[in-house]
Order: sequence, then structure tokens, then C-alpha cells
Amino acid sequence: MPAEKTQTSLRTLVTVLTAFVAFLSTLSTVMMNRSLNRSLLFKNQESILQTEITDQWNFFQSRNLRIEISEVLEAMPGTSNKLSNDKKLKKEEWIKKRDELYETAKNLEKQKQGLSEKSRFFYRISGVFVYAVALLQFSILLLPIVILYESKPLMIFSGTISGLGLIFALYGIIQFLKMI
Repeated sequence: MPAEKTQTSLRTLVTVLTAFVAFLSTLSTVMMNRSLNRSLLFKNQESILQTEITDQWNFFQSRNLRIEISEVLEAMPGTSNKLSNDKKLKKEEWIKKRDELYETAKNLEKQKQGLSEKSRFFYRISGVFVYAVALLQFSILLLPIVILYESKPLMIFSGTISGLGLIFALYGIIQFLKMI
């Protein structure tokens, strides 16, 4: 009778542990997918921002070219291309606009760098969840074998694998929540 009771309690423990480990594995899979989705979202935003940066640099270069052309025309000897007051004002506007475009492009590049760092972070965290899922799934695979053979060393091994999976999952969740 006591041996049968021990066997029943071992099976109950293993069943509860299997359910818990399956839950952790599912949670880790969901978090892995969320991490990858966030990484892709930031990568997409980074690409859109790169287009804006390219546009700003193109606008900057066109303004710069206009300024250079006006300075060359003004400096040409023997021509009557001296800039009138209206053209001088326009040149000053071009210079002001060029400087604004430069600052805008620099700010956009800083934003892009921040998005790139977030994208890489979430991609790395998704790798942590991959390890967690693999370890937890392996542990789930071992638990029925523990029930069949009633092997304590195998149960300890399976528990250790589950523990490692839990550590990876918790680390990933904590890091994920820090970045939100």
C-alpha cells in the first residue's frame, strides 16, 4: 500500500510539473513571437526613417548646389551677374533652409540609430526565448519517461533542464518588460 501511494504521488507530481512546464513553454513561445514581431516592427520603422533621411540629404544637396551656383555666378569676372538684393535674400533663405535640412537629417539619423538598437535588442531576446522553449520542451519529453521508469536521477535531470528553461524564460521576460 505505501509503495502504491508513493507511485501515485510521484505520478501526480510529474503530471502537475508537466502541466506547469507546458505552460512555461507556451508562454516562452508567445514571448519569442512578440520579441521577433517587435524586432521586425523597429526594423521596418528604421527602413522608413532611412528613406526620410535620404530625402533630407537630397534636399540638403540641392540647396547646397543652388548656393554654390549663385556664388560662382556672382564671382565670375566680366559678367553682370552680380546678385540683386532680391537674389541675395533668396540666397540667405537657401542657406537657412540648407542648415535646417542638415539638422533635420542629423536628428533623423539619431532616431534611426535608436530604432536599430531596439530592433537588435528584441532580436537577441527572441533567441533567449528559443533556448527556453527548447529546454522546456525537452523537459516535457523526459517527464513521461520518469513516470514509466520511476527513475529519481532522471527526474532530477528533467527538473534541472526545466529549471534552466525557467531561468531563460524569466530572464527573457524581465528584459522584455524593461524595454517596453
